[in-house]
Amino acid sequence: MKYKLIVLGLIFIPALTNAESLRLSNANEIDRASALSQAIDSVSEKVMKCMGEPGGSQEICACYDLDSCIFKQEFEQAAGIYCGIKMDFPSWAGKSINFQVEGDGRSHVIGMTGLERQFGEFCR
Repeated sequence: MKYKLIVLGLIFIPALTNAESLRLSNANEIDRASALSQAIDSVSEKVMKCMGEPGGSQEICACYDLDSCIFKQEFEQAAGIYCGIKMDFPSWAGKSINFQVEGDGRSHVIGMTGLERQFGEFCR
């Protein structure tokens, strides 16, 4: 089975342009969204670092085929968190999720439409 992983940070752009926005205020929801954001950042950082190394290329570093993905563990972790959120918060589907982590001072946005394209096949 083939799964396509392009640098994950880029999948948010199309999802944000037309998506309805949902601002989180519940601490549990914010914690879950933050965990997903961190997992995605982890995969993205590894892919970008790999691509910046000598011999690194998109073909080697991006996970086009999960079986040969060099960041399989991180990718599966992000997918697992996404699938849990999809099950627990079905109202988030197709929306851009906005949240702030207390003490962080930054706003975060997750595009659920893009993540469904990326991880939806993992959810059962």
